[in-house]
Amino acid sequence: PPPPPPPSSQSQVQMPMSLDLPLFSPVMMQHSSLPPQLTLQLPTMESLSADLTQLCQQQLGLDPNFLRHHQFKRPRTRITDDQLKILRNYFDINNSPSEEQIQEMSEKSGLPQKVIKHWFR
Repeated sequence: PPPPPPPSSQSQVQMPMSLDLPLFSPVMMQHSSLPPQLTLQLPTMESLSADLTQLCQQQLGLDPNFLRHHQFKRPRTRITDDQLKILRNYFDINNSPSEEQIQEMSEKSGLPQKVIKHWFR
């Protein structure tokens, strides 16, 4: 068999399909020549957002601001061995400390009262 011809400097690439065909159907392009009942009606971003908010509230029982509030969660408190020893000493005496005892633990351990109350739950 004869060798293939050498590539010319003006080589043409064969396209697998004709370029004169539309890539999108007329319905997708929303041509004004189509009757109104055939044009594709896309929802606005505002209505989609409202729909998603309503869906979250109905299906999940979520407040629409839930995700916004939880993006700024404070970091988890790490309790050291010394702080844990203070909390356990009080816990051994009483697993439901008074406000005064919580204040004492807070002063001794350096932990916020909120963290101590949570630890005793």
